[in-house]
Amino acid sequence: MNAQLRRRHQRALFALTAVLPVGAMLGLNLRAPEPVMDSLPAALSRQPAGDGPALRQAADLWEGATWTTTVTSNGGPLVVTLTGREPLRQPEPLLYWSAERPELGGALPRDAWLLGAVPDDPTLRFALPARVPAPQGWLLVYALGHSEVVARAPLGEGAP
Repeated sequence: MNAQLRRRHQRALFALTAVLPVGAMLGLNLRAPEPVMDSLPAALSRQPAGDGPALRQAADLWEGATWTTTVTSNGGPLVVTLTGREPLRQPEPLLYWSAERPELGGALPRDAWLLGAVPDDPTLRFALPARVPAPQGWLLVYALGHSEVVARAPLGEGAP
């Protein structure tokens, strides 16, 4: 009885040795191809389109950073574009908008609105909250690792 079982298992092993690789190759070759896109649709884009007329542009707004700031509007929410900047040497910098003037080295104001993370890209675009009808308030960079405001810039014309 044992010899018969051993022969049966040996034949099954040889059959599987021949069938399994062929089945695996067929499975890999017959699977559906992954979808390919040249770019994301505008609705899914990480950065909003800032192609409207410039409402304000200045190179000397920031305290604690060297960026050129442009505020544009194309009928929707205002878009802030930061260009030509040196990388921030802060842990996990985040960009916020606030109606209150923040203190450098202090905590976030209570009304701070997160716009997004600040990667080391040369050009960044962020959409302001829909409740901001005109360039007003403050942009601030908050270092999450230090839990403090490390840079700020006024958006309004009359801001100090």
